[in-house]
Amino acid sequence: MATDFNWSEMTQAAVLSSFFWGYMATQIPSGLLCKKFGGRNVLLVGVVIWSIFTLLTPIAAKYASTEYVAIFFAVRIGMGLGEGANFPSAYHLCGQWVPKNERTRLMTLINSGTDFGTCTAMLLGPIMTLSMGWQYTFYHFGIMGLVWSVMFYYNVSERPEDDPSTSQQEREYIHFSNKESDDDKGDTTVSDKLSGKSSARTMFMLLSAKSVWAIIVAQTSYNFGWYILLSYLPKILLSLGIEFEKVGYFSMLSYLIVIIMSNVAAQIADTLIVRIGWSVEKTRKLMGAISFLGSSFFYFLLRFTLHDTALSVFILCCGIGCGSFCKAGYLSNYVDIAPKYAGILFGLANTFASIPGIAGPLVTGMILHHYPVDPWHVVFNIIICSNLIGAFVWQTSAKGTTQFH
Repeated sequence: MATDFNWSEMTQAAVLSSFFWGYMATQIPSGLLCKKFGGRNVLLVGVVIWSIFTLLTPIAAKYASTEYVAIFFAVRIGMGLGEGANFPSAYHLCGQWVPKNERTRLMTLINSGTDFGTCTAMLLGPIMTLSMGWQYTFYHFGIMGLVWSVMFYYNVSERPEDDPSTSQQEREYIHFSNKESDDDKGDTTVSDKLSGKSSARTMFMLLSAKSVWAIIVAQTSYNFGWYILLSYLPKILLSLGIEFEKVGYFSMLSYLIVIIMSNVAAQIADTLIVRIGWSVEKTRKLMGAISFLGSSFFYFLLRFTLHDTALSVFILCCGIGCGSFCKAGYLSNYVDIAPKYAGILFGLANTFASIPGIAGPLVTGMILHHYPVDPWHVVFNIIICSNLIGAFVWQTSAKGTTQFH
């Protein structure tokens, strides 16, 4: 599309970031709507909205090089509005369905779905674009979203009690496992104040907790680097010497590494908690340290290996793999500290954490424009600084017990 419409680096950055304006706008509303209408219904509506705007993208793109370019940006924002309901509703459903001892693995598996989808898109997207045109890539994924919505509607229930395929034994196991979690010692002062309050008071009480800000800062810090990689990974690979025809395959490899390593991290975390007896807090902090500090170490090494394409790609993949340990760290912590409010809490945190989705591509676009020679050194230095901030706050403020009942 950038080639067809002759977009500049700044225009490309604006297009990439426009999605996150919509994505950020529906984070908190989606979490609140989950409490009123259920995570199942909110997720279903969100996917339908995303699918419709995905199907509209090729139509809007026809006007992208004219005075009606705002139409294209509006469609991108619409996609973000629908996508924004995804994680708050999914986390809300997990709070209803996932037993305490299985949370890390299940939450990581759900998060891996987004990586698998990205991986699949990077594999199929270029093939469909070359054989049918880029427009049909959007048509394909939009239709797939609508098909998924029909399957989801007929096969997913809000709670175990509503699902006829769930046995009474399974329901009791989920109930008593999560009841034990609710009985964990937490910040009872905040918990008691939170119970029964209005949406505005609920948000205020959540924001008054140090453990919530630990998640917010950690997720925002990590997302700054992740959204840059998500948006610019093909260009980074090209700068490392990968041939254009192979960029899609190497991009796919990066996401496969994320899928594998995030699930390895989840298995390690659950083993530490269930079998070895580590506390949830200690385990989450270890996963966070590997994510922030491990990825920063490998990103720092990149500056010394640019002469060797294979080694540079290997080190980049190591950095991405370490970063994926966050999914057994702060991304699993929502259900640890607030199982009944996980959807609202995720929406709140991800509102802040969506800002890097807007700022990251814009900052990177400016750097690419003003530093035509070796711009990625500057970009990765900024990512490292962001990671170090996240690591410090996470290690000093994160909690592992239920804080909100």
